[in-house]
Amino acid sequence: MSSNAQVLANRENSLKSTGPRTPEGKLATSRNGISHGLSSAGDPVLPHEDRSAFNALLQRYKDDFSPATGHEEFLVAEMVGARWRLERAGRIESAMLEDIVDFSDASTATPEIQMAKAMMQKEGDPFARMDRHRANLERTYHRCVRELRAAKKSQREPTAQKLADEKFKKLLLKLVQQDPPIHDHSRNFQTKANQPAEARGTSYVARST
Repeated sequence: MSSNAQVLANRENSLKSTGPRTPEGKLATSRNGISHGLSSAGDPVLPHEDRSAFNALLQRYKDDFSPATGHEEFLVAEMVGARWRLERAGRIESAMLEDIVDFSDASTATPEIQMAKAMMQKEGDPFARMDRHRANLERTYHRCVRELRAAKKSQREPTAQKLADEKFKKLLLKLVQQDPPIHDHSRNFQTKANQPAEARGTSYVARST
């Protein structure tokens, strides 16, 4: 356990540490901890990325899928976030494959190059790691598409049933309001009386037989 004197000394030393002073040094330092953000939850837009471009993409998806509930809004946002990260993954992989990139020059490296450098320096195959990230993002995207379609279908089914029920009620009401048909028994009797005797006899014989 640190003593009180050590704690006070650490606080004084932290106050004396001002970090990089030049713009180049601040830029390089700010990029040291850049994460690829391909597997993180939360805001899919990294600090260096264009927020307005993401919002425009989100609006296009809303126009295409017309989310009607909070759940559908969430699914659309997840789809857009997965696509946004997939596009970033492509840029990082391009930087990993670019042979002319000089990773040692941090002052001119883009954020994607810094992310590629970090992935290349980790143990294991960086391209296999990138494939896993891409596969997870693609699964997220397609899962949200399926759930969104299922949600839309579940909303349409009650509506279709309701319309069918209303149509049946209108038909039933129309039948109830109509006058019942009148059956003229006297006309049937007269028709039989006017039949020839032979026809009546034949009918009678047939019945007797």
